[in-house]
Formats: sequence, C-alpha cells, structure tokens
Amino acid sequence: GTFVADAVETAAKIKDGRYYEAVSGHLESFKAYRQDGGVLKRKQFNELVAKELRNPTTADPHVKKSANEWRSKLYDPLKKEMIETDLLPKDIDVKTAASYLNRVWNKEKIRSNLDGFVNVVSTWLKEADGGKNPDMNFAPLAREISTRITGTPDGRLPYDYKIAENSSKGSGKAALRGPLKARSFNIPDSLIDDFLDNDIELLGGRYLKSIAVDIELVKRFDDVNMTKQIKEVSEAWDVKIQEASKTDPKQARKLAGKKDADIKNIGAMRDRMRGTYGDVDPENFWVRSGRVSRDLNYLRFMGGVTASSIPDIARIIMSNGVVKTFKAGLIPLIKNNKSFKLSAAEGKKYGIGTDILMGGRSEVIADVADYSQGGTAFERGVRSMANSFGKINLMDRWTASVKQLHAVVAQTDMADMITKGKFDSRLQQLGINESVSKDIAKQLKKYGSKEDGVWIARTREWDDQSLAEIWGGALRKESDRVIVMPGQEKPLFMSTELGKTIFQFRSFMFSATQRMLISGLQGQDQHFMQGFMGITSLGMMAYAFKQWDAGRELSDDPAVWVTEGIRFASRSQAEAFLGPTFGSMLTTLLKVSGGASDGEIGDNDVRAIRRLMPYQNLMILRQALDKVE
Repeated sequence: GTFVADAVETAAKIKDGRYYEAVSGHLESFKAYRQDGGVLKRKQFNELVAKELRNPTTADPHVKKSANEWRSKLYDPLKKEMIETDLLPKDIDVKTAASYLNRVWNKEKIRSNLDGFVNVVSTWLKEADGGKNPDMNFAPLAREISTRITGTPDGRLPYDYKIAENSSKGSGKAALRGPLKARSFNIPDSLIDDFLDNDIELLGGRYLKSIAVDIELVKRFDDVNMTKQIKEVSEAWDVKIQEASKTDPKQARKLAGKKDADIKNIGAMRDRMRGTYGDVDPENFWVRSGRVSRDLNYLRFMGGVTASSIPDIARIIMSNGVVKTFKAGLIPLIKNNKSFKLSAAEGKKYGIGTDILMGGRSEVIADVADYSQGGTAFERGVRSMANSFGKINLMDRWTASVKQLHAVVAQTDMADMITKGKFDSRLQQLGINESVSKDIAKQLKKYGSKEDGVWIARTREWDDQSLAEIWGGALRKESDRVIVMPGQEKPLFMSTELGKTIFQFRSFMFSATQRMLISGLQGQDQHFMQGFMGITSLGMMAYAFKQWDAGRELSDDPAVWVTEGIRFASRSQAEAFLGPTFGSMLTTLLKVSGGASDGEIGDNDVRAIRRLMPYQNLMILRQALDKVE
C-alpha cells in the first residue's frame, strides 16, 4: 500500500516542474518590466498577470508575456490531463475552465461584506436562470455558496461543485431547472473581483496542488476515491471471513478487524495525499489556533535548520559513494562545467532543486506545508511569514543546491547502469522494471550524452514522453529518499491536527529512520559506511557552528559530539512529551510564574520569554538578540 501511494505521490510531485518553469518565465518578465521603467512591486505585477489570464485587456507586453508563460507551461497542460482523465468534460470551454479552477476566494472579505456578496451572486443567479424558476428566491442559494467557500481550508470551491446540488434541501421545492441545473459556479470574475485573491504565484501553486494528486489517482485507479480497488480488497477479505466463520468464529472476527483496518489505511493514505485527511472543520477555533501555533513554532525554532542540514552532502555519498559523488558532482560543480548545469536543469524539469523559487522542505519538516491561508489578518500575516521563512533561514537555497548536486550524481549513476544493461532491485524500487529499463537505454543512447563525466539525458527530445515521466519519477523519488523529504512513512496520527501539534518537527525523524538507517543497514555496503562516517563528521561541524553561534562552549565529551547529528532536540522534558506548542507554554508559564512569586525575574526567565519570539534563533541574528537579552 505504501509503495503504491509513493508511486502516485511521486507522479504528482514531478508536476512541480511545470510550476517552476511557469514561475521562472514570470520572474523574467517582471525583471524585464522593472528594467523598462515599471514601478509596480512584485505582488502588484502578480495581480495584473492574474487579471490578464482571466480577462485579457492590458497592453503591457511584459504582463502579456508572463500570462502566456503561466497558460502554456502550467494551466493548459494540466487542463488537458484533467480532460483526458474525465475530471473535466471534453467539451468544456477553455476560458471558463481556466477561470473557474484558478479562483481562490478571500474568505475574510466575504465574511466582512457578506451582504454585498449575497446581493451580487443572487443577482447573477437570477439573470443566469433566465426566468426558468420564477418563484425561486436566490438569496439562500447565494448564502449556501458563501458557506461552501468559507468552509474550505483554502478558500476554493471543489472543481466538481454544482450550484444547484443543495438548493432543494429543506425548502420543499423541486431542484433547479434549466440553465442552473447541475451547473458549475461560473460567475464572471469581473463581478466578484473584490472577493478574490489575485496573486498569480499563489494561484498557480494552489491550482497545481489541488489537482495533481487527483489526476494521478484517476490514471492509476480510475477514480479519485479508489472505489473499485477498495471494493476488491473488501471482497477478498469477505471470502476469507466467510471460510473462517464455518469453523472458527473467533478467527473470523479477527479477520473482520483486519479488513476494516486495511480499508481504513487505504482511504487514509489516499486522503493524506489529497490533503483531506482528518476531515476537520477549518473554521474551528482550535484548528485555527493549532495552525497558527505551528507556524509560530516554525519561526521560533527553525532558524538554525540550515546549519543542521550540512550532513545532507554525506547522504549523497551514502547513496552513490565517494568516487561518483566527486567525479560526477562536486568536481564538475567546482569547475562550473556547462554539463553540470544542463544535467541539473533536467532535474528541475521534474521539480528537483527548485526550492529557491518554490520552497517546501523546511515547511514539510516543520509540519506547516499546507497551502491554506488563515481567515483573519493576523493568521494570514503569520502564514505569509512562514511561507517566506525558508528564504530567510537560507534553507530553500541550501536544499536547492544539494538537491541539484544529487540530481546530477544520481542521473549519471542511473544512466551508466541502464546503458550498460545492468538491472538491480534499486531500479525496481524506483519504478523502473527490466523491460522499461531497456526502453530507457535506447532513448539515452539516441538522445543523451556523457560530457565531462556527467550524463545529460535530454528527455524533452525522447520519442516516448511516458518513458521520460518514468525517468523523472525515478529521479524525484530517489531525490526525496536521499535528501530526506517526509512522506507516507509517518504514522497516521501525526497527520491529524492534534498529532501535527504534539509531534511537530518529528516527521523528519520518522522518515530518516526509514530512508537512512533501516535501508542503509539492510544494504550493508561500503557506500553506507562512507556516508555514515561523513554524516557523523559533518554533524560535528554543524554542532560546532551552532555552539559558536549561540555563544556556548564546546563539549569535551566525545559522546556529545557523536550524538549531535540529530536535527531536532527538545530543550525541556515538557517539550519532549507535549511538543513545542504545549511544552513551550507550560515551561514558560512555570518559569515566569515562579520568578513572579519570588519577586525576581532571572536569566532563565528572560530566556524562556525570549524563546517565544519569532526569528529568535535565526543564525547570526541570535548573537544580536543575545546582547539584547
């Protein structure tokens, strides 16, 4: 089950490359716009591009060029896939589909002006009806639509939402007829522009994340709910349960329990990939508080995560060995060879090493990697700070660099193996079977080349682009395994709202244990030992830097140096058991209340209060904060 989930998740992730190409072209257009004397800031330029995509009106060539990049690189290709998988009808109007799928509603604007929203929407509904339902009061239907919008975590109506599906509930009337029967909410954007978010970079990310997994689920399982597969699992268990019930009723009950667990786990993995696991109310006070708390914890505690990530380089050695890492990666990188850049660009096509523009890794590790925004200005502000923190703590730049290095080394290693006719279990685990391996070898020999010790696959030129997707999926899966990105390994409880809060920052530990320690011990090869020694050594280096940055003395105990490779360590017993949110609150409360009862506030009390501040342990900056403290 986990293997299949990984396959779907990986296939969805390689679509990140489309967003990367679109946003790269967009930023080039913005740069040219500013060089030509443009005065708008990036966010304002983003809003112009979004409006141009919906209603082409501007004469600015830079805005038009950017809009074309988004349309050709992201929206049209994904819309085509949705039509091919029957997620959208084949005769759907192109402009309507793009406009509808690209809407992100600003829930706070709708709430603060609900009367205006209802008036605009009900007027449009009445006009669209054309008199087919003369006795219909459209205001309740407009309020129903507002409830559906504000009740979703990301302010987006489901793409299969029909405006008439709930209209007859409780009214005693028949469902709507005529133009409004089973019709999507395609109100013109010009009427409701005041209620929308219009940042194209935000919209593009939401568009991709909301449909990429669904497309791959349908490709593999025929529908997003995996109805057929769950039915087959259920029927297979029923046969076993029926047989057992004839002779051993107790065993039959145990099997029934296993059946329920299997179906529950399949549905949970599916929902977790789609971002719907837990089925929580996004407007619940405790849910919103938990999300804000996790964002603040990320800002408080992850300032030094980049220093802790230095051992990532040793992971490449652990996977590919010292010789290949230097020969195909570090040496071409240091020499600034053109071949290295071309090979790295191949990885970016599949979303590998794109973190400078897209971010992601530190947010995933910190359990704040959802694309939803809060409702209030405070919540949106904290979410915005969390979204940009990967750039401030340099984690995005570090991750992009180390993933590009690994992508070049991994491509060269895999291409060497495949073109020489070698096949092993590692390729099988990456989704490449022996038959596909032979087909990829033909494409590599025909279009690829090895220059300066580095393989350049040139997958855009391959005759069969489905093979190129398999190749890209293998690279992406290997990248997330080596430069650890938490995935389906963590327990389901850690994906609930409460679990995310209590076990925040622990996702990496679970994934690293699976992908590094267990797989390495199973392999027991020289690469693992080389990498283990490298991780230990670089972990010591990271420890020394962080001690210097914090103004603390280095330990003279060798055991401390060896164990400092662990990324996250709780600073108190409360945080170890309750997590950074509840643990920090309890620790700070006890220290401050204790100091207040004594009539004095000591150094430890000030330190406890300081740890509640965002950016308080950001590299280098923390030295200035130490002076203030």
